[in-house]
Amino acid sequence: MTFDRFAFLSTALCAPRPHLCVAQIDISSCGGKPAGEPRARRLVYDRTAVVLRRRRPRLPHPVAYPPWLLTTLAERFLPAHPRRLADLAAGTGRLAAGFSPYFEECLLIDSSPEMLAEARHQAYAETCRVSFLCTRVEDLTADLGPCDAVSIGRALHLLPRQPTLDSLERITAPGSLILLCEAGTRWDKLNAWFGPCRAVGGKYKNPGPRVADSKPYAFFAGSPFEHLDSMAVAGEQQIALDDLVERAFSYSTSNRAVLGDRAPSMADELRDTLQPFAVAGVITEAVFCQAVVFRRR
Repeated sequence: MTFDRFAFLSTALCAPRPHLCVAQIDISSCGGKPAGEPRARRLVYDRTAVVLRRRRPRLPHPVAYPPWLLTTLAERFLPAHPRRLADLAAGTGRLAAGFSPYFEECLLIDSSPEMLAEARHQAYAETCRVSFLCTRVEDLTADLGPCDAVSIGRALHLLPRQPTLDSLERITAPGSLILLCEAGTRWDKLNAWFGPCRAVGGKYKNPGPRVADSKPYAFFAGSPFEHLDSMAVAGEQQIALDDLVERAFSYSTSNRAVLGDRAPSMADELRDTLQPFAVAGVITEAVFCQAVVFRRR
C-alpha cells in the first residue's frame, strides 16, 4: 500500500470540533463493512449474507477498512498488551479480522447467525483466538468483559442508544476504548456517478428503521465514554461496472431476496445509469474511511 500524501493532526481530549488525521491512499485491495443489529431485521441480514457468500470472491466490498487506519488506531491507543476485543454488530467479520493481529482474543457479536457463519470464513491472525456469539447487543452480560476495546462498524444508527450504552458499561472497564469505524463512497467530483446511482437505488430499496442518531458525539453524550480522537483516510479504487451493480444488492434494504422480481429491473437501470461513467467497463471510485475513538472514564 502506498501513500501519496500524509498529514497528521492530533486532537485534544474531548475537543468539540476535532481535527482529522488524513491520508490519501490506494485501497483497491481492501474490504469490509459490518452489518446491523436489531432483531426485526435479522432475516434481511441473513439473506444479505447469502448474497455476499454466493458472490465471493468477485463481489468487492463497498469500501475498505485500510490496514493503515487500523494499525494507527492500535499503535496510538491500545495498551501495551491488549487482551480482548469485542466487535459489536460484527456482520461478516471484516473489521474484527483487521484488528485481530493486535489482540489475544476477538469476540464477534451479531444477532444474525448467517452473518456470523460468513464471518467464520475471514482470515484472522493466527495469534488471536476468535469466538462468535449470536445475540443482540442490548442482551450482553457482564461476564463477557472486561474488554480492552470494543469496535463498531457502520452500524451505530441501528443500535438502540441507551441499551447499547448500558451493555458497553457492562463489558468494559475504566480505560477501555470504543473504536467506531466507518467507510463509504465520498461525495466527490470524481464520483459523478454516485448521485444518479443512489437515486436509482432509492426507487427500489425498502427503507430500514433508524434506531438511533448515528453521530458518535450525540450517541455518547452524557455517557461514561469521553471522546479521545478522530482520524480519516481517503483514497480511490477501480471497480468493474458489473461489480458495482452487484454491490447494490449486498445491502440489507436492497438485496435480491428483499426486492424479489423487482431486482432485474433495478440491475438494468443501474447498468444504464453507470455506463456513461465507465471507461472500458471500469469505474473509478473516491472513497473514505474514518474512525472516532472514545474511552471509558
